[in-house]
Amino acid sequence: SLEKYFPSVPIVLDPVMIAKGGHPLLNENAINYLKKTLIPKSFIITPNTLEAEKILNCKIKNINEMLNCKNKFNAFNIKRVLLKGGHLLENKNIITNILFNNGKIEKFLSPRIKTNNTHGTGCSLASAITANLFLGKSLKESIKLSINYVHNGIKNSFLIGKGHNPINHFANFKS
Repeated sequence: SLEKYFPSVPIVLDPVMIAKGGHPLLNENAINYLKKTLIPKSFIITPNTLEAEKILNCKIKNINEMLNCKNKFNAFNIKRVLLKGGHLLENKNIITNILFNNGKIEKFLSPRIKTNNTHGTGCSLASAITANLFLGKSLKESIKLSINYVHNGIKNSFLIGKGHNPINHFANFKS
């Protein structure tokens, strides 16, 4: 159980609930457990817009609606959220991720790469944020470094079979 680690270890939770195509990956009981038990105890959660819609029971179709989630997350007593905007196609060239951090808002913009090689980007981002926090970086710096890491992994991805392929987690390492 994670409970023995609270609050000394900051939990970075990527609530993997909904697939890219909108299909649920968890049943309603598991989603309710996440909402009631794990999410409120997490240091930060990193939902995409589809997952945030499920957590907040609302629709998020553009950046203004992303920004409007601040009060909704506050109502659930969720203090820190990195709301990932990669699913929104309002801007075809830029991805906007928004950090809600104890009432403050910070935007992180990155160029959109046209590729199918984005499998696991959310989990990779949350893991990178965790690693950077462990290294003593601030939350803002951890997120910035992690977004750059995932972006570089997407940019340097490669094909394995068909469909959505993974990012290249080792793109930053030189041989």
